[in-house]
Amino acid sequence: NPRLDRLDVSVGPLKPAFAPDKLKYTLVIPAGEAPSSVTFRAVAQVEGAMISGNNGENRMNMGKNTYTITCTSPDGKKTRTYTISALCKLRCPPLRPQV
Repeated sequence: NPRLDRLDVSVGPLKPAFAPDKLKYTLVIPAGEAPSSVTFRAVAQVEGAMISGNNGENRMNMGKNTYTITCTSPDGKKTRTYTISALCKLRCPPLRPQV
């Protein structure tokens, strides 16, 4: 079965802490923070597995945000999807255009 080996997050911790067999997480936004984006860095356990979905930088909106990252076996026959929910209680600033 395809699994992630690691899932790093740019903002706040995941609850529960990441474990390859757990599929649902809550991203805890630190009190008083309103990030405009969140970045996920996923690493598969098996070489050649494909990672898709919200891996990389993603917009964070005010209110509930749901992100999914799917790990697909090298042969493309099996998938495992991890779901991360985040609640941004403050108005998140707009992403700044890169110059």
